[in-house]
Amino acid sequence: MKTGAVVVEYKNPEQTKKCRELLKDVEVYYHDNTQKNLGFTKAYNMGVKELRKKYEYILLINSDCYIHEGFFRNIEIFMDTHPKCGIVGVKQIASDGDSIIHGGCTQAYPYGQHISGKVSLGMCNESIMVPWVNGACFAVRSSMIDEIGLMDENLFLIGSDSDWCFTARSRGWEVWYCAEASCTHDGGASMKPGNEETEDIMYLDVKYWESKWISGGLYKSLCVS
Repeated sequence: MKTGAVVVEYKNPEQTKKCRELLKDVEVYYHDNTQKNLGFTKAYNMGVKELRKKYEYILLINSDCYIHEGFFRNIEIFMDTHPKCGIVGVKQIASDGDSIIHGGCTQAYPYGQHISGKVSLGMCNESIMVPWVNGACFAVRSSMIDEIGLMDENLFLIGSDSDWCFTARSRGWEVWYCAEASCTHDGGASMKPGNEETEDIMYLDVKYWESKWISGGLYKSLCVS
């Protein structure tokens, strides 16, 4: 196995149990943000630091995501055959089993836009290069991390996935959506509507992302037309 995994939990013990049972064949670095919330980005970075010297690829996965059959085989084949791919996202399917909620992403600011579709209609079945991918379930190449560094911990909850993808692309790496690897994304506690604390954090993350990317020409040059 060329891949290790980082699992971050936030108030989802039953979801975490299901997620980790499906990862039984790989080494997992696990962090629970429930008691002391270090943030999405810092918790992921802690796991990446632990695993990057051991594995060629690292899966970063939220505890509300459940990988499907053949996941690691398909990820490793894809990365092996796309040596310039630094970050790869996967097909995320809602718990109804048909709604594709992530088939890659387009616009990153001010609100991230996901490509979506239906499994029953055969949509999102082509692997494509994209501007960025959603961080709930994605894999990264360790050699890319050696070159560009970890995720930006100034982003606490959202935006660090797209920021990392844009940084990678600015340094010559590719970001892909891999149609052959998929998971069920159940939806977790951190993004439930009506949580004022979460909404305040998200606002600060968006403002930081804006100050980092929107003020210059680099973002525009990396966007799709």
